[in-house]
This record gives sequence, C-alpha cells and structure tokens, in this order.
Amino acid sequence: MLMLPMYSSLQSALVTALEHLANAWKYIYSLPIPKWSIYFSKLFFFVGLFFISSLALIECAELAGWLLNWLKLELKIDSSADPWFLVRNVLKTFLIGLGTTAIQFYLSFRFRNFIVPEALGVFISLIGIVIKSWEYSYVSPYLWVYLAIRDHIYETKWLNSYVWAGLLTFAVVAIGGLIATYRRDID
Repeated sequence: MLMLPMYSSLQSALVTALEHLANAWKYIYSLPIPKWSIYFSKLFFFVGLFFISSLALIECAELAGWLLNWLKLELKIDSSADPWFLVRNVLKTFLIGLGTTAIQFYLSFRFRNFIVPEALGVFISLIGIVIKSWEYSYVSPYLWVYLAIRDHIYETKWLNSYVWAGLLTFAVVAIGGLIATYRRDID
C-alpha cells in the first residue's frame, strides 16, 4: 500500500504509452467520437485497472496469510480476526489513491515521453518518504495513503479527510485534464 504512488505512476505511463508510441492520437481524435469520451474512457480504464489491482492485493494478502499459517504452524496465526479489516483498508487506500492516480494519468496523457510521468511519480514519491515527518507533509497527495495508515490508530470514522481529499483531487484533476484535452493541439 505504501508503494501505491510509484505503482500508479508506472501503470498510468503504460496505459497511454501505446497511443504515444504508435502516434495514434491524431487518428483517435479524427474519429467521430467526442474528446471527452476518449479522455474519460482512458481514465476509467486506468481506474478500473487500479481497482482490479486493489482486489488482487486483498486476495493475495489473504492467500499469503493462509499459506503462512499452513506452512508454519508454530507461528499460530489467529484466523479469528475481523475478515473485513483488510477489505476496508484496501478500499480506503483505493479511494485515497484516486487523487494520485488522476495526477499521474494527466501527466501520462499530457507528455509523450514514457519517462516524464514515470520519473515525476517516482521522484515525488521518494521525496515524500524523506519529508513524511515534516509538519506540512499532509499537503502532498503522494503521502496521503501513508498518512492515513499512520493515523489509522487515532481515527474513529471510516471516511476521514484523506479519503475526501483524494476524491476531490480526483474530480478536480479529471476535469482539469478534460479541459486541457479540449485545448490540446495534436502535432
């Protein structure tokens, strides 16, 4: 879950790389399909991939726990824990991570080069790891997942400010990306 920003930067760069490498944007935008449809179909495809990977995280974590319990009986892993704990936390991480995914998707949609969105995502994530104890670190969307996990002990509500900030960032960046798509000149 803490590697989420780096994962989303890699995945977003790969989602749009096909069109950039094949120089297909001219052809795609010449089709009788509105630009908003093209942008949002790519965005929701990316969010769908992100959601599927979150579901895979839940399943693999459960499978790893059962396998570890079966292989190492001396660990005596308690299987009576809350079964929805992992599901709630991964869903919360998914909702918080939507802000980061929208930013990374816009960068990969905007820049033709695969390296630019990937390097920016990894660089900002690594800087976030360094400054995570700074008093203003809550401003970075790349740290919201970490901060939500860190503050999990103190929260009483399931939907906290990080979830709402992630959803708001997703909405604002998605609309901003759509506006930038309409203004974009395909060269």
